[in-house]
Amino acid sequence: MREGLAPQALDLLWSQREQIVEGGRELGSRARHGSFFATAMVTIDLVRCAALFSEPADVATAELVAELMAADPALVSRLAALVRPELALLAEVPEAALSITVEHRVRAEGVQILIDGDAIASVDVEDPCGAAAGEG
Repeated sequence: MREGLAPQALDLLWSQREQIVEGGRELGSRARHGSFFATAMVTIDLVRCAALFSEPADVATAELVAELMAADPALVSRLAALVRPELALLAEVPEAALSITVEHRVRAEGVQILIDGDAIASVDVEDPCGAAAGEG
């Protein structure tokens, strides 16, 4: 039997996060639509969430939650949503024009869940016929 986080539990944990998002343009890129990078650092303190869950806010729970979050495919989407506004601002394009890839790491440190996401974005440039560049 496989254990996982219920979507509602992930929603509650995510709502209690502290976050830092930083981004930049690919070094040496002269093209207006080069690659853009962002890092998201998310901290979830289980002690702050203790009243929301029946599980104890201890080191063992933090390690289990970190393991379950790391395996949850929804986490990548959440991280991409966090960095998307910063990347769109850097690229000077609408958020929908970005193609974003995220690599992430999740670990527990004491009773905190630490999530680091590294994102790279490129601009989906369309040709005059409306097809995305590189297709065809």
